[in-house]
Amino acid sequence: MASLQHLLLLASLVATSHQFDIRECDAALGMESGAIPDSAITVTSSFDLARVGPQHARLNVDRDGGAWCPDRHISKGIREYLEVDLTRAQVVSAVSIQGRFGNGRGVEFADQFTLEYWRPGLTAWRTYRQWNGTEVLPGNENNYLAVQRRLVPPIFATRLRLLPYSEYARMVCLRVELHGCNKTDGVVSYSAPQGESRWPGVELTDRTYDGLHDQGQLYGGTGQLNDGTYGGDNFRQDRGHGRGFEWVGWRNSTADGTLEMKFKFDTVRNFSEVIIHTNNDRQREIEVFSLARVTGSVGGRHFNTDPVTHYTLGGGGFNGARNVSVKMPRVLARYLRLELQFAAAWILVSEVTFESAGALNGSRRQLEL
Repeated sequence: MASLQHLLLLASLVATSHQFDIRECDAALGMESGAIPDSAITVTSSFDLARVGPQHARLNVDRDGGAWCPDRHISKGIREYLEVDLTRAQVVSAVSIQGRFGNGRGVEFADQFTLEYWRPGLTAWRTYRQWNGTEVLPGNENNYLAVQRRLVPPIFATRLRLLPYSEYARMVCLRVELHGCNKTDGVVSYSAPQGESRWPGVELTDRTYDGLHDQGQLYGGTGQLNDGTYGGDNFRQDRGHGRGFEWVGWRNSTADGTLEMKFKFDTVRNFSEVIIHTNNDRQREIEVFSLARVTGSVGGRHFNTDPVTHYTLGGGGFNGARNVSVKMPRVLARYLRLELQFAAAWILVSEVTFESAGALNGSRRQLEL
């Protein structure tokens, strides 16, 4: 009982969530301002700890040596990094980097870099890959102008490493800012069947999923279903990151015509709504699911809250993307299972978001393990 009370106490501190949109997630996270303290910034080495140590790796700040400079020259195979502890899982949507100006004496900068990240639940640090599979990102062209690199997909992480990269040996120095936002819906990971390819040139798999892949199932990570990127009406359109990138699609191949997803959250939450961004294109046998059923669990084994069932009218005769809202009568849970019933050959989903608040804002009667 004590452990359950502790869980509820943590849940009472959770802020009310709001629908996540990556376009509204670009605030500076605190390297330049100092909101990220020196104690949260660590490095593998420093050429001179006092003058060019990690405390000087702050964008647009030019004190002492003017940047962080590792002790070794960077070349292919040399591993040096700057690590930032964000203390809690946040979304990082962009990285700004800058070289060492050093009051006019600096000439060092990183023309390329890579990223690694970690959050609770991952089994190891992940190497970041852009939407097209690229790991090495372009950096600076001089030692004084900052450049910002958008991250598509964004990174969901508690700790982030920036690693300068070079094909040839060179001295590099860095100043950094991270951009992003808090992700208030509390999703830690989700599991689901992997999506499928629809037509040549249109990939409908969860291409950015960072968890485990096992025999067509995804688990232990997050990806395109919860990245704040919403697909448009024409799912085949290339909006800059490849045709179909914003969508994950599944063919109706199950015995009971049901698509199942499970979402794990940071703590017990009081859920009031699930919002599913889906699509309708009847000419291509794609329709909005005929019903959505939601059940909850505290421990993740038994989903035994009263089922919440929402029936739709299919696509209503209109093609295009739309949100389907499933209102919930205050379901207390740490895990949610979402079941979607096929209405045609295909279901497409771009985003699943949740409205919730601290668990102590509602009744405890549904808290059953």
